[in-house]
Amino acid sequence: MNETDILLVTAREILGRMVTLSKSVTIYPHKHPAVMEPAAGICEQLSAALSSFPRVTFNIVKSDIYIEKYLLRDESLRYSEFIQSLVRRGVSTFAFERGITPEMIAVLFSVIYGKESAALDLELLKKRAVERGVTAVSFGKLVAFDLGNDTYTLEEGTISSTTARASYGTALKCMDTLQQDVMANKPINMVALRQTVTSLIEDFLSDREAVLGIMSIKNYDEYLFHHSVNVAITALSIASKLPLDADMMRMVGTCGLLHDMGMIKIPRDIMNKPGRLTEVEWGVMRRHPIEGAQILMRYEDLGELPVLAALEHHAGYDLSGYPTLKGKNRPHAIARIIGVADVFEAVTANRAYRRAHSIHQAVSVLIQNAGGLLDPLLVKLLLNTFGVFPPGSVVRLQNGETAVVVEPNEDNPFSPKVRALSENSGNQTDNQLIDTSKDPARYAVVGLADSRPV
Repeated sequence: MNETDILLVTAREILGRMVTLSKSVTIYPHKHPAVMEPAAGICEQLSAALSSFPRVTFNIVKSDIYIEKYLLRDESLRYSEFIQSLVRRGVSTFAFERGITPEMIAVLFSVIYGKESAALDLELLKKRAVERGVTAVSFGKLVAFDLGNDTYTLEEGTISSTTARASYGTALKCMDTLQQDVMANKPINMVALRQTVTSLIEDFLSDREAVLGIMSIKNYDEYLFHHSVNVAITALSIASKLPLDADMMRMVGTCGLLHDMGMIKIPRDIMNKPGRLTEVEWGVMRRHPIEGAQILMRYEDLGELPVLAALEHHAGYDLSGYPTLKGKNRPHAIARIIGVADVFEAVTANRAYRRAHSIHQAVSVLIQNAGGLLDPLLVKLLLNTFGVFPPGSVVRLQNGETAVVVEPNEDNPFSPKVRALSENSGNQTDNQLIDTSKDPARYAVVGLADSRPV
């Protein structure tokens, strides 16, 4: 292998241990073996790389992590929770230099993830690290990043694929135009709508990373547009696991884009109310499925499925939702797909009355409602994408050990692949990726660990 290949392999090893370390320091003091062991592993890998390079730099650009100018694509997806936890703390670049020690690395992560970190701004975190002897590593906010002919800034977005990002932007513009046409009682541009859905299918279903990337695109001022596009993409990711032909896949995407059209009839002060809705206001809000169906019925070229999706996506798998459906045992299948996608996307979005929940919290909502409001099969299909325990979750294993989730297991979303954190795990297990499905008597995940959430 050449130096670049060695650097990339080293970076992947370092990132895996960084995820472990970020969890360990929330549970143990920085000199505890469960902290020092991954810190020593990171230091060993860095020292090897620093023998060939004067410094080793990790940069976070959008939702991706790079070592120097090289994108770590798989790790950007696998460790997305860890990456976002750094960004929330204002940290988007690390530069490690010769002279780095395990103690410095342990202290660095203790400062960034310690109990006091939430109350300190980035400059105070940096000052605290220096005061505690961290001298061979610098960290902070990445202002700009040169890569080839492009310069990226953190404010540009979170979807890494250029084509997917362009497709997403086109979908937003399509929704804006479509809404204006509907409000003006003009015909819908069916060609543009079909092209938009086709682009979403082509650009997102082939890029699982891009599907995960939409979770952090939440523009409050254009919430309805972003929500509709995100629901369409999430619904398509569910539908892609079903035996549907191309025409039906396009219909799923169309239904996702149009499912909340009735919201244009809801007064903005009710939609954006920061507090709990009154009974009267909630009654108005609950009319949006009916309003949407009535709007879409005006456009015969759409067919009946978008009408059904708009009307029934809140009705509930067990019909306990709204509006009341008479003479049916279940909502239409396409409405059930949209319903699952809608709940997942809504829970992870910033709203006027609450902050966005994490993917793990959204997964918990899905599981709690599976078989009730939500179709359990469709919930399972979505969980196969995100996992019951998303990467970065700290879990408790059957044998009493604590572990951090590294990646989901698509064959069994309840059995992720993890790295042990417990002091009883020993060095060998700490460095191994454990597939919890292989030995459930020992490694089955029994729940989340009691630790401060990232």
